[in-house]
Amino acid sequence: MVLFVLPSTLPLYGFAISFLLLGRSTVLSDDLQAAVALTYGATGFLTGVGHGIILWRGTAVSALRKEQFGRVVVLMAMIEVAVLFAFALAFLVFTTALDHVGDQVELVPKADSATQLMAIGGLGAPLAAFMAMSAYDLQTAGSWKKGILRGAVGLALPATFFVLAYITITAGV
Repeated sequence: MVLFVLPSTLPLYGFAISFLLLGRSTVLSDDLQAAVALTYGATGFLTGVGHGIILWRGTAVSALRKEQFGRVVVLMAMIEVAVLFAFALAFLVFTTALDHVGDQVELVPKADSATQLMAIGGLGAPLAAFMAMSAYDLQTAGSWKKGILRGAVGLALPATFFVLAYITITAGV
């Protein structure tokens, strides 16, 4: 059950972003609203793909070997890190846009660049899922450790691009 509930957090984060935007739709320009939505949306989609990769192999394994269930849940939660970076960045773009209501035209290129950087970083979620599950032969504890390490290497991509996007959006603010 947990394996199917964890991916359902992705739309909840999206609803939170949409409610933030709906509350301030008259204050923010359409370009900034699109940047905030796409900052989360692209990475959220790619994280969903990563969840699918882990569920593809993890569900069958969890059904056959009950002791593997916890390991699959950890891999699922690990992939969720990418979308948390995107959610934080979308919130940062939103609050920065609210702080610059008068000069939003200057903020749009920065917000677009941050959105593009986070979308590229979002590619780390399916990459981390693929790398983790390709190393995971489900028979030994050694392969479990190797899968975690490979997945962490894949998650370095969203973390790196989050930092770059953060620098982009806060530069000169």
